[in-house]
Amino acid sequence: KEDLSRGVMYFAGRDHLLRPALVLRPARLPDSWMANRTLATGRIIRLLVFCLEYMLQYMLAPGRVESGIILLDMANLSIAQLPFGVLRSIFS
Repeated sequence: KEDLSRGVMYFAGRDHLLRPALVLRPARLPDSWMANRTLATGRIIRLLVFCLEYMLQYMLAPGRVESGIILLDMANLSIAQLPFGVLRSIFS
């Protein structure tokens, strides 16, 4: 619950094709997480898995082939602040 309340990851409704839209905002990662990259990676992956399981359970129609989208909002980050290691581990 605490990790969700930070706004690092949240559902923003649906897009124009009615797919659930999950937004990732790395700028909202707490500095305490970024001090330990392995801890940050683990927490972000755990949060992502929770959100995807929630989407599968509550936002998709059972028995139908559906998809969702993930939006990566890089606003308020400079190129030096981009958490490449964390993002690479999420999307690999």
